Amino acid sequence: MKKLIEMRRALLLAAAGTAMASAASAWAAEAPEAKAAEAAPSDQRTDGGESGDIIVTAQRRNERLQDVPIATTVIGADRLTASRITEANDLPTLVPNLRVSGNFAAVPKVTLRGIGTNDFVPNLNPGVGTYIDDVYIGLAIGQNFQLYDLDRVEVLRGPQGTLYGKNTNGGAIKYITRKPQATGGRSYASITYGNYDRFELEGAINLPISDDWSARVSGVMRKQDGYLGNPVTGRRGGFTDAWAVRGQLRYNPSEAVDILLQAYDGISDGDSGARRLEGPLPGGTDILGNASPGYRETSRDVPAYDKIRQSGVNLIATIDTPLGQINSISSYLDVSRDNLDDGDNGPGRLVEIKYDTTAWAASQELRLSGENGPVRWSLGGQYVREKFNSNWYLAFFHCTLDPQPCVLNPNGVTLPPGYFTFTTFPDTPAFQAAGIVGLPVANTIDYPWKQRNDSYAAFGDATWSITDRLQLTGGLRYSYEKREFSGESIIYVTAAPDVRGGLFPRGFDHLDLEKSWDNVSGRLVLDFKPTENQLFYLSYASGFRSGNFNSAAYSSLTAISQPVDPEYVDSFEFGAKTQWLDRKLTLNLATFYMKYKDLQVAVFRNATQILTNAASADIKGVELELTAIPVSGFTIRASGSYLDARYKDFIYRTEPLTDLSGNRLVNAPKWSGSISADYRAALTDKMNLSFGGDLRYQSKAFFNPFNDEAISQDGYAILNLRAGLEWPDEGLNLEAYMTNVTSKVAAVEGLTVGAPFGSNSRAYNRPRMYGLTLRKSF
Repeated sequence: MKKLIEMRRALLLAAAGTAMASAASAWAAEAPEAKAAEAAPSDQRTDGGESGDIIVTAQRRNERLQDVPIATTVIGADRLTASRITEANDLPTLVPNLRVSGNFAAVPKVTLRGIGTNDFVPNLNPGVGTYIDDVYIGLAIGQNFQLYDLDRVEVLRGPQGTLYGKNTNGGAIKYITRKPQATGGRSYASITYGNYDRFELEGAINLPISDDWSARVSGVMRKQDGYLGNPVTGRRGGFTDAWAVRGQLRYNPSEAVDILLQAYDGISDGDSGARRLEGPLPGGTDILGNASPGYRETSRDVPAYDKIRQSGVNLIATIDTPLGQINSISSYLDVSRDNLDDGDNGPGRLVEIKYDTTAWAASQELRLSGENGPVRWSLGGQYVREKFNSNWYLAFFHCTLDPQPCVLNPNGVTLPPGYFTFTTFPDTPAFQAAGIVGLPVANTIDYPWKQRNDSYAAFGDATWSITDRLQLTGGLRYSYEKREFSGESIIYVTAAPDVRGGLFPRGFDHLDLEKSWDNVSGRLVLDFKPTENQLFYLSYASGFRSGNFNSAAYSSLTAISQPVDPEYVDSFEFGAKTQWLDRKLTLNLATFYMKYKDLQVAVFRNATQILTNAASADIKGVELELTAIPVSGFTIRASGSYLDARYKDFIYRTEPLTDLSGNRLVNAPKWSGSISADYRAALTDKMNLSFGGDLRYQSKAFFNPFNDEAISQDGYAILNLRAGLEWPDEGLNLEAYMTNVTSKVAAVEGLTVGAPFGSNSRAYNRPRMYGLTLRKSF
């Protein structure tokens, strides 16, 4: 009942915002009756193919990509399909300085220019914003959705916040779906079959209803067997089982009114991390003596799974009035996660974890924008409420409860500090007083917790055209963030449930916490266009990421009671966007320096994760993007980046104190780059041949702030190839693909569990995948 009341309040909030926009339609009714252009802005090119303009909405208005003084990468629908970009984790193949990884695929760790998060908790504050059709997706467990029926993806690098949505320090990823069209809309259907019994169905139907109304229904289903062998259970890891559907209804009676209603639902049911045990003890074993399996194997004995369901409703309205254009964005998202994880990643019940989380988010954003003489301006506000209800169950050393109890350190190696070898509580005064001497050392943790996040923001941005070629842009944002946390952590001896603690802290009784923060941030940009095809800009932007509670600190009352401080950034950037040779060559450059204060960092040690602040960090780098069309039908794209991202002042304040100053930031390789080529030629007057490929390289990356070599990844390259036949008159396409052609083994994430468990792990990329896709457009 309580949840129904909360949902009703959220929907009323959305309705109130939309009502304001709808009321403005009285003005819009007097606007010209000319019908809005049915072609989406992307039809003016979004994929950077031939020399046509790429149209983006990075600054909340339709502009040529080359006219936007923000470092932005755009990936059009055709390129997304050709490069097999089916989920957010695939995007780094095509975007400079973007990394998406995670021990849990359901909670992707997104970093951009070294900034993001290395946390896996559901209530984390993303450092990189995720948007679908202008709707902010802040729930971490709702960000690794299936990608289908997209028009394009825009990736904006650097602090964002004065134009729209949430304040983010690293940047923003915007997914733009195909919209219903009353005339000229496209429908399609595709089927894919590949190795590991991969089977995909995807399609969309555009439904013109009348001159003013149209609808679109799209969906996807993806299944794949596991690609990781398991010598312990025979159950393969790395499987995929997902589906999603989206329905859209559009009312577009004139150029002045455009109202879109969206509803969506989907389930992603996959493996929980598919990680490989990499024991840190001498001989490469864990505390149970288990050795590492092969690189394409897992030895987990728990039937792990990670099931996410997400559904929601959006109402997006754009209405022109005499005051300016009004945009209203109302949304409601509901997400649930059911996750069983083998925390030790090997045979033996050393660490088993169960995560159950339900969460919802409601948001309302209103914007008013216009143009007065040489000034273009926008004003806006946003409110977001998020609620989390999570239950964690953790079982430590439950192998000591088995009829044949496990043996700790069976190989008799010399153990580092923090480990023990007894499997029953020894005869000590403390254990005598607790009455547990001789009982198995197994511990159990029951940890239910809740959190509510409220975010309020007001923002404005204005661009003054000083001359036809010189512009000055300024923007400000006020943010107010409030967090409320409640929960309890009951840690007890499994064989004596009334006894709190044991070998681990006793946890903490029920507590209620509340904290709020506010901030003013902004940006200033000067851009100059000496010619129509050249743009140079200088920019400064400040950013703010809210503080938060340490929801993963189930064993520490001190850590849970002290929220992490907000994170602040000052970013300076010089960029150049140029086109040459009649726009057959596009060359864009961005150089940047970012200075962070109180950078938020998640540190995992001794089976507990603590969110803390590094005193400061400096990030500087260069990004270069090139698109060339040497002959008709042949397109070359290349990008390269240099990134020097290091903690400037970071003392990890636990015993013993550890100076991490000078270490590289998590998942921030110094060098990275990619090159792709695509060629299309006519074989006959009815059939075309196409082929192409992508090659991506990155240098060494570390997966924790300690820069542990044991779970790092040296530099590597990945090659993808594709070839196809097209029958344009029939709207038919047959394509063969092969990803990771050399089946290169590379870690994409690493975790050091440490004492007393000794079960480090790494998650690895997918092996060679290949298949055929048949696609029909109509």
